[in-house]
Amino acid sequence: METILQNLRHGLRMLAKSPGFTTVAILTLALGIGANTAIFSVVNAVLLQPLSYPNPDRLVELELSSPQGNGDITSIPKFNAWREQTQVFDSVAAYDFGGPGINLTGGDRPEQVKGIRVSADYFRVFGAPMAIGRTFSAEEDRPGGAAIALISNGLWWSKFGGDPAIVNRTIDLGGEPFTVIGVLGPTFTSDPKSDIWLPLKPDPNSVDQGHYLRATARLKPGITIAQAQAAMKLAAEQFNRKFPNSPVMGPGVTFTAIPLKDSVIGDVRFGLLLLFGAVALVLLIACVNVATLQTFCSRGPRYGGARWQSARR
Repeated sequence: METILQNLRHGLRMLAKSPGFTTVAILTLALGIGANTAIFSVVNAVLLQPLSYPNPDRLVELELSSPQGNGDITSIPKFNAWREQTQVFDSVAAYDFGGPGINLTGGDRPEQVKGIRVSADYFRVFGAPMAIGRTFSAEEDRPGGAAIALISNGLWWSKFGGDPAIVNRTIDLGGEPFTVIGVLGPTFTSDPKSDIWLPLKPDPNSVDQGHYLRATARLKPGITIAQAQAAMKLAAEQFNRKFPNSPVMGPGVTFTAIPLKDSVIGDVRFGLLLLFGAVALVLLIACVNVATLQTFCSRGPRYGGARWQSARR
């Protein structure tokens, strides 16, 4: 420890004797380190950290696959076909992703909040914790089911002051009454972000091929991605026999499952890694510049170095 302190004092004295060199070195290194820290924080949050759901490695997004690439939106008939794949999926959820604005009236003033419609297994798939109340049942998620809603923890506190009596209370959404049956826990974050969740109520006999939903599933224990993808291909063949005139199920189009993490990251992985490599190179250049400057300042009088400065003194 004494040796370390001596070296530290010596280094500080040397820096104090060359304030110009010290300032340039600190600024150069700060530029390189700051850029690396900023970019690494993004890389860590997007690429390295797992998703904020229980057992995120078991989550897969269900998509259409074609020679031109994958499509992450689907229709109710396709969702109905996917949730029948109970041999590989523990649960399958569909949800819209527009996050439309809904007018929440009542209280001191009306407020526009974001809401999405989700199927009954949505909260099971994502392992959503409940603060109070419960989630939708399968019966409530059918056409003609009750007008019910779940609200976020943030909305519960900001709009209703965390009142536990909110459960079974009727609120007005877009001019229609809905009964609040539960409040999500504070740690749950949905994608897209939402304040209110309403039942999707998909028709099990629907033939509507409009694509406006996303679908996510949770794999059963012991099931691999490859096994899920094989089951999805078989589901595509069955779907084509049931809906031979489906507008999007052309030649080479099938169903697939990909890790949800890969879907969330999308095409940004390569760009982030390239950017991180670029700023790492900036730090390397900064270190080389400081080392070169230090070498220059330590040379003889020809270069105006430290010995020349000492001689002047």
